[in-house]
Amino acid sequence: MSWNQVTVEFGGSEFLAHSANNKDPQTFSMPYATGLSPGDVFNVGKKSYTADKVVDLAQRGETILVEAKEVKNGGKSKARGSDDNSGD
Repeated sequence: MSWNQVTVEFGGSEFLAHSANNKDPQTFSMPYATGLSPGDVFNVGKKSYTADKVVDLAQRGETILVEAKEVKNGGKSKARGSDDNSGD
């Protein structure tokens, strides 16, 4: 497995991190200082991910391994307002 350097955006800050070339779940290695917890959403480029599992590597508070799934928006816009039932 190879790793690519990426920039993670979370909590209004950017962090240098690494992304593994696996697809599902996607694995990231990033600084502990990100403060990322399971359930948090973070961005890498134009993609958003939800952290499923966060592990403090070697329990040192330096690096975390994050298993995440890409957030899918479906490409469809959501309807706004209420349905018009005036013809009923």
